[in-house]
Amino acid sequence: MSEEQKQKIRDTKSKTKQIAWNKGIPMSSETKQKLSSVLRGRTPPNKGKSLSDDTKEKLRQINLGKKHTKETRQKMKLAQQKRRSND
Repeated sequence: MSEEQKQKIRDTKSKTKQIAWNKGIPMSSETKQKLSSVLRGRTPPNKGKSLSDDTKEKLRQINLGKKHTKETRQKMKLAQQKRRSND
């Protein structure tokens, strides 16, 4: 295979999103426990990184106009009351 063909394949693979082979297959509780123990203690890759102003603006535009349901507002209210009572 020529380098040009290899590069073409690499470019195609990076453009298409691969779907996990096990998507939609429920995990057993034993598997969940194993995964939980393996992943415990790892720090997330974005921890400590701040969003750029451009990204913040995009997120703001996406969420503009969305309203919380009454149930959600009630949950937020209770959470805020708990936080204030702990101070």
